[in-house]
Amino acid sequence: MQSPLYRYWWVSAAALLLLGPPPAGAQSARSGTERGYLAGRRLLDAAIRATGDSAALAQLGTLATSFCARAVEIGQSAAPDAPYDTISAVGQRIYDLARHRYAQDWSTEFRGGIPLALHETVTDSAAYSTDLRGGVVFLVAPSGLSASQRRVEDNAPYAPLILLDRARRNAATLRLVRGGSGIPGTDAALFSDRGFLLTLSFDRSTHLLVSADALVDNWEVGLAPLRFQFRDYRRVGSVRLAGRVTTWFRGGLLTDVTFPDLVRTGTTPANVFPPAVPTPDSRLPTLTDTITVGGQPSITIDTVAPHVVAVRYGQTAGPNFGYNPPFAYVQLLVELKDRLLLVDTPWYPSVQQSAIATMRTLFPSKPVGVVSFTHYHSDHLGGLRPYIEAGATFVTTPGNRRLIARVARTAHPSDAHQPALVPKIETFTGSRTIDDPAAPVELHEIGGAHADEMVVAWLPRQQVLFTADLFGIFPARGGPGGLYEEERSLARYVREQGWKVQKVVSGHGAISDGAELERALESAPAATVGSRVPVPACR
Repeated sequence: MQSPLYRYWWVSAAALLLLGPPPAGAQSARSGTERGYLAGRRLLDAAIRATGDSAALAQLGTLATSFCARAVEIGQSAAPDAPYDTISAVGQRIYDLARHRYAQDWSTEFRGGIPLALHETVTDSAAYSTDLRGGVVFLVAPSGLSASQRRVEDNAPYAPLILLDRARRNAATLRLVRGGSGIPGTDAALFSDRGFLLTLSFDRSTHLLVSADALVDNWEVGLAPLRFQFRDYRRVGSVRLAGRVTTWFRGGLLTDVTFPDLVRTGTTPANVFPPAVPTPDSRLPTLTDTITVGGQPSITIDTVAPHVVAVRYGQTAGPNFGYNPPFAYVQLLVELKDRLLLVDTPWYPSVQQSAIATMRTLFPSKPVGVVSFTHYHSDHLGGLRPYIEAGATFVTTPGNRRLIARVARTAHPSDAHQPALVPKIETFTGSRTIDDPAAPVELHEIGGAHADEMVVAWLPRQQVLFTADLFGIFPARGGPGGLYEEERSLARYVREQGWKVQKVVSGHGAISDGAELERALESAPAATVGSRVPVPACR
């Protein structure tokens, strides 16, 4: 599913331009560092006067706005390389600034016609989401609350004001950037926030914040530039807010969000903030399950069948435009005679290191020797690096060969200066069988609209099917089962193969009875229900 393709490892690209020692022969009594601080502070103070501060923002009370967004889906395309697809999202947001409560109803559709519609709430004490199609409630773990709050701020029209406030709180670290950030008509300063460096660019005439720049540690390409850009400022009360926020990754557009009707409201609309654990009422669908997500990954193991286990954990990142994590994740682990076979390596190397430690405890004498993937989207493949380092053999489709090789030769900040690794890769088309006396595994490339090399894993002896994004995208059935075509396509493929499926393990957490596949063919699509705030169309 769609998710951010990077984790923030904030290092400023402009750090290379940071003021060094004063030129030889300089006569000023002030050091170069002090002069850099004073110049940077003047830029920041002028921007705060032009924009407002956190105290002025809180006095606005409640803001309401629709939003219209698009994201360039790096890793969500029909192939792992450009050109990439673009998806859209629309929604309505409420910012109860006085009481630190935030909510949004929004919807999007992933490649392959896979729908997502959520009501999300974040307060200063709790965060949760409700799937508006199936009624699954996602409670954010307490350790993940600060991340949800940060995503609200990063995605808000008042994001520039928040950045200025962070810079002011860390004013002792401010420095002027010689030569600016490369944006014409701007001056730039950088600051350190909890050890992370960000470069802020200010318009020389209006003093408004134009952009914030950093480097991010991307699972595929290593350190790469990321830019947040703020445009279309408008005055709301005593502050100026951005009507358009865009992000640029490696110089290409990543996300573009506009707020066409941002207004200050007198009161907070009713029913936007239901209790922390919603209960069924006339506005909510029947709640089928409650799932905890976010926070530090908590690895658990479920036995699916003899020699087959599911390695489970919740997502820690939100999707583009989302506040809270809406998905859980599962890797299929198969115990072979002399090694382990793993299907999918979700998220980041750090997540997979935790998974590896858990697998090592369960099977101390058997390493992960074979790794395969359902498809190349980052939330199912992005954590492959530890398995490259461990010397595992990758059995995968041809389109992944270049992708795996690229990850292997890319340096990351956490590397111990080791030489480029040469991964072991075996490719197949159609199908491939991993023989084993007790648990043979068949890998089948089945196509589909979500990605052009979608693979499912079938264990004929255990009658277990593993798939990702094609079935059970929420961690409990009651999500959009039978509500999108990819589920029906999978069910038709299973029927054509004559497989007698006892259990379906979804890469997004659900472990379902095989009969659910047949029911997917019988189900009719259902409209989104339970929305409390009307969701507008993009204009």
